[in-house]
Amino acid sequence: MGESEIAHAIAGHYTIWNVPRNSMLDKCIVAADELTGFIVAASLVRPTGLDGMDAKSVMKKFKTATFAAKVDRDEVRRGAELIAMELHDLINFIIQVLVENKADLKL
Repeated sequence: MGESEIAHAIAGHYTIWNVPRNSMLDKCIVAADELTGFIVAASLVRPTGLDGMDAKSVMKKFKTATFAAKVDRDEVRRGAELIAMELHDLINFIIQVLVENKADLKL
């Protein structure tokens, strides 16, 4: 469809596939993919959903291996490293974006 940069970023959204991450878009997709799914899963088990959610509560779930067990925690950490963000700050950023778009996302 003529969107080679986006296609490349999507192709490399998981670091074990060894697709080079050259652009910030490539790196941001890695940083956001697994972590966003994890945050959404954490919000679904909270009575208030995303409302009032913060990095501390997400990190508590993150340390529980049985919660969202298929989420690759190492991949989440690698994603934060790729964009040179502290995991705590990245979590808060993604929560903010999800909150701002929760109606469209039906969260």
